Amino acid sequence: MQDNSSQGPARYRVVAGKDDASFWQRVSDAIDAGYVLHGPPAITISGDHLVLAQAVTCPTVACCLPPGDASVGHLLAPARSCEASVEEAPVL
Repeated sequence: MQDNSSQGPARYRVVAGKDDASFWQRVSDAIDAGYVLHGPPAITISGDHLVLAQAVTCPTVACCLPPGDASVGHLLAPARSCEASVEEAPVL
């Protein structure tokens, strides 16, 4: 598998691995970095253990940058929350 980590954070990625604390910590770390879950996890069996895969997406470029990284500051709109925004439905 090719290592693309030097290209910076991806807007979409899949966290995959054995169903253990390490897997869930990596998913939690992605969420803490601003990624949001994309669909349900995929589950399969490999030998005697479960293997999980969870897709995550980064809703804004700013959410996926390391803290303090201003390398693309000129491309960003005014600061926005990394939390998904929900528009209110019009009252009829």
